[in-house]
Order: sequence, then C-alpha cells, then structure tokens
Amino acid sequence: MSKLSSQHNIIMHILYSQPYTIIILCNNEIIVECPSLHDQTDTACDVCVRKDIHDQLATTYCTSCSTKFCLKHLQSHDDCFWDHVKIDMEEYKQQAKKLEPRPCSEHPDLEYSMGCGVCQVVICNKCVSNLGLCTDGAPHRLRSLEDLVPELYQEISELKTLIVNKEDVLSTVFKETAKTISDFEMETKMMVELLRKTCNNQINSIRQKYDNLEKDLMKFRNKIQKEMEHFMKNNVDRKLGILSDCKRKVEFDFQNSHKVDIVHGYSQAFKDMNDLLKGDPPALPSYNVVVLVKKGKIK
Repeated sequence: MSKLSSQHNIIMHILYSQPYTIIILCNNEIIVECPSLHDQTDTACDVCVRKDIHDQLATTYCTSCSTKFCLKHLQSHDDCFWDHVKIDMEEYKQQAKKLEPRPCSEHPDLEYSMGCGVCQVVICNKCVSNLGLCTDGAPHRLRSLEDLVPELYQEISELKTLIVNKEDVLSTVFKETAKTISDFEMETKMMVELLRKTCNNQINSIRQKYDNLEKDLMKFRNKIQKEMEHFMKNNVDRKLGILSDCKRKVEFDFQNSHKVDIVHGYSQAFKDMNDLLKGDPPALPSYNVVVLVKKGKIK
C-alpha cells in the first residue's frame, strides 16, 4: 500500500474491485493498491515490465496491440486506442493455454504436430517412422494438427446440430407433456368439483325425499292417533263413566235409602247393572302401521 503523504489526509471511501483496493481521500487523491505477483499466478503488465517493474498485475489484454495492461496503463491506452478489442486476463489465459507448446511424450524435444483422424493418435515428426497400423488395420490417415482439428470440429459441429435438433424435439415433447399434465390436472379438479356438486345435489334430493316422507308419516300417524283418541273417548272413557255412575248410584241408594225403598228399587238396579255387563269390552281397532320395538328396530 502506498503511504499517505500527510497525516491530515482522511480516508473518505474504500472500494474493493478485485484484485485492487481503491482508497479515496477527502482531498480527492486516489491511491490504488495492487497485489504483488509473488502472491498471484496472473501475468504482469507488459508496460510495467519494460520499465523494470515486475510486481504490477495485468488485468486486460489488448488483442490489437498484443499487450497486457495493468489498470493504470490501460487508462492511458484507452485514451488513445478506445476502439481496440480487449479481453480480460482469464480469457487471455484460456486462449494462451490452448496455444502453448505441447511436447511429445516420446520425444520431449519436439512438439506434437500431426494426428490420425480415425484413431485420434497424436504424434511428432520422429514418431512417424515407428508408427504401426491404425485401429482399423489400415495405415494411419495422418494430418497436420492445423488441418485435423478443424475437420474434427466440423464433425463435432454436425453432431452438435443433431443434438440441438433432438433438443428441439425433446423440448417440444416436454412442452406438450407439460400442457397435457396441466390439462389433466385441471380436468381432475373439474371432475372432483362435479362429483362434489353431484353428491350435494343427490344429498339434497334425498333430504327432500326424506322431508316429504316425514311429512307423509306425520300426517298418517296423526290421523291414526286421532282415531285412537276418538275410540278411547267414545268407546272406552264414556262407558267407564256410565259404569262408574251406576256403581256410585247403587252404593249411594243402599247406604242412604230406606230398607223398603231398597227392596222396591232392587229389581231395577239389578236390571241396569246386568245391562251394563252385557257385551264384550270394546277392542282397540287394528291399524296397519309400522311400530318400533327395542333398540330402534322396526317391527
């Protein structure tokens, strides 16, 4: 970190923009702290290296200049060459890794330079003399890597096209299946609602029938009950009253009349009482009705 020039400088704001720390002071002075390359695996700024400064980290690579810049020198570069194409260092390292020399495992002093498009074996120039047959028993169809890689990429591209087409087909099937599932789910909800509605309608219909049945039952049984009450009043209770009156009259006459009057009235009293004893007691009319017995069972 650069040291502050004065004890009166007050830090107003600290920005962390990886891999930099930017400190803004109250006097608008800006201090940029850059990590050392001793702690990083990235590449140094080319401009700083030319100035024998090796601890400044590069953040951008200009493909037009083929130069790596740190944040400070990138600003100067962009002021003059704003239209240059630039990439970040991560992308630069990936591209550089693809282009770095790859030594042959059998001849480390030579790079891999050719390959077979059938078995994909990769060799250097010295390997050609000791190379056997291809996997199909024929000689290797050797091509330079510069020619072979585009051909292989072309084949891969064609397969990628087929994969994309299959993805489209599967996506269509997926969408159709999703719609079918959605429609099926909606139909299920509609069926459940219809079932519940039908159930409620049937329950209401059954309830109405039972209400009507209850009314008919009450009407019928009230009629029977009135007939029973009429029978009890006119055929039983009235005759009970006549018998009771006759019995009280006889008792009263025997207890309160003169002996002569008792004898004179005996024949009439005897006749009246015998008349009351004639005939069978009235029988309760039978009604063809349902009656309940114990435990709520219907008889």
